[in-house]
Amino acid sequence: MVLRKLMVLAVGVLLIGSATLATAGVPDPALSTAEMRAYAGTTTLSMFNMPNGGGRAFANAFVVGGGAADATITLTVRDGLGAPIEFFPFEDCWLQSAGTTGTGLAACGGNATADFNTDELGETTFANPLFAGGWYTDATQVVISGDPLTSGDVNLRFNSPDINGDGATNLTDGGLFTVVLFGAYEYKADYNADGVCNITDAGYMSAALGAGCP
Repeated sequence: MVLRKLMVLAVGVLLIGSATLATAGVPDPALSTAEMRAYAGTTTLSMFNMPNGGGRAFANAFVVGGGAADATITLTVRDGLGAPIEFFPFEDCWLQSAGTTGTGLAACGGNATADFNTDELGETTFANPLFAGGWYTDATQVVISGDPLTSGDVNLRFNSPDINGDGATNLTDGGLFTVVLFGAYEYKADYNADGVCNITDAGYMSAALGAGCP
């Protein structure tokens, strides 16, 4: 009887150990986090992108309604034990729309990825200008290994003179912009996110014509 109890206990220890090993080093979307550490406000922020990478860095984002703020995103990748994962590939960390408005974030090459592999703290950032077009008004999801973080979305939206998100800023986009400029307001053509579409936004569009993915 004692021997049987010891065997059951040993099997239980092995099972627990196996479960622990199975979660160690595997990114957990519930324990991993993404935050805009430099921004303490609650208003939505807006990023202006161009498919050739000539848009704004995250540190120079716009506050929706007017103003500027630092929207740099710090992503901390943790495993199922809560331990940070070092050297997690930047290619497996990307941004996407949390909803279905607009065309979404149309990144050149597929995904709007992080700047570098995670460091010893399990951290990487989204700080550099994106090579991307498209637009949306939803919040932004941070994705690791194909799974959006369940710890929360980022209060950030994106737009671009490449309005239709096809990787090129051309006369088609110019036509879409003109409809908004002389019609009802739409965020997709409000490149400084100040709540109006005017000559300032027309300047952004004019400067971007001809810009495309590398």
